[in-house]
Amino acid sequence: MKPTISALWNGNLTPWEEVGEHHKELMQICKLVEERKEAIVALLDENGEQLVEEFENAMTDWECLEMEDTFIKGFCLGAKLVIEALTIK
Repeated sequence: MKPTISALWNGNLTPWEEVGEHHKELMQICKLVEERKEAIVALLDENGEQLVEEFENAMTDWECLEMEDTFIKGFCLGAKLVIEALTIK
C-alpha cells in the first residue's frame, strides 16, 4: 500500500492523463472540438479571439475543479465499498 500512497503524493499517479489515450470516441470528439474552435477563431477579429481564449481558460478552471470533485467522490465511494466488503459477516 505504501508505494501507491507515495506515488500519489509525489504526483507519479496521474490517472486523469490516461483518460483519453485509449478511448477512441473521446479522441474523436476532442478532435472535432478543436476543429470547430479553429473555424470559429478564423471568423473573429482580435477582440473575438481574446474572448475565445478567456472562455477556454475559464472552462479549463471549471473542468479542473469538477474533475477534482469527481475524483474525491469516487475515491470516497471506493473506500466505503472496501470498508463494507471487509465488515460483512
